[in-house]
Amino acid sequence: MPIPHFLPQVSGLADYRPWFEQTEPWLPAMQEICRRHHLDPADLQRIPEGSAIVFAVGDMVIKLLPPFWRAELDQDLAGLQLVNNRLPVSTPELIATDSLLDWAYLITRRLPGQAAKGLWPKMSSADQGRICYQLGEVMAALHQIQPPYLIQGSPKTEWAEFVQAQQTGFVARQLSHGLAPESVEAFALALEQSAPAISLNSEGRLLHCDLTDEHLLLEEINGQWRLTGLLDFGDAMIGARAYEFAAPCALLTRHQPALRQTLIAGYGQSISEAQLLAAALLHRFCHLPGLIRQAGITPTPEAFWECYCSLSSGTPH
Repeated sequence: MPIPHFLPQVSGLADYRPWFEQTEPWLPAMQEICRRHHLDPADLQRIPEGSAIVFAVGDMVIKLLPPFWRAELDQDLAGLQLVNNRLPVSTPELIATDSLLDWAYLITRRLPGQAAKGLWPKMSSADQGRICYQLGEVMAALHQIQPPYLIQGSPKTEWAEFVQAQQTGFVARQLSHGLAPESVEAFALALEQSAPAISLNSEGRLLHCDLTDEHLLLEEINGQWRLTGLLDFGDAMIGARAYEFAAPCALLTRHQPALRQTLIAGYGQSISEAQLLAAALLHRFCHLPGLIRQAGITPTPEAFWECYCSLSSGTPH
């Protein structure tokens, strides 16, 4: 039976964003997926976080991605299979994957817990410290996993090309985000000075690359909040281990050097301030004006370093 054309025609983010904000237009597609996989469409519930179209249905989660993000879904699938039962926290169990017209989707078993986003600012310092230490342990375990394509490819060359591309496009990206030209110039110099700290001098690591508060699941156990789940491997790549620290330092440990130290202690290997700065500025999702507004700091590399990269009070080292 032919599939009715109930998905929007989108060629890029500009087309996709207005549709993403809505719920009703996605219900026919979700109902068709439920029919295919013997799920009850009466249980459909939109999960608005993230960038994909995500619905919960009973104890399952359906994740639907537009055609231009097909590579991210393939990466998510590969990542889920690689980390299955190999981390100290739960990751989604893959149930099925298929496509609807030219939109790909996957179905996973829903994990318990709540996203850290929204919970984090209300938590005690003890809970925050415990979760940062646990996250460091999760990162260390993840970085011990050697995917097959790490052996087959040339990760050192690919990483060098990625770093070079990020560095070359840095000024244009931050100007497009709205950072003032004089500030961009100062940050570009800081990036030029710190970038060598994140070169791949040894074996590349499997990186999640997006350890944000939306992808970390927390549960309150015996009166203490703990990290129990990790979502979304769509941005995973092979690279320098310090790059992994960019997202948690931006969203979890800002203004708190002690929490960064706890994160690194859980990781079990040293990470320098220069590496943290390079990771933050090189990150593919780095939006300096947003980070500066979020932290309420002046748009200078010095203020940015102190908020997001410092491991102690005083001057960088």
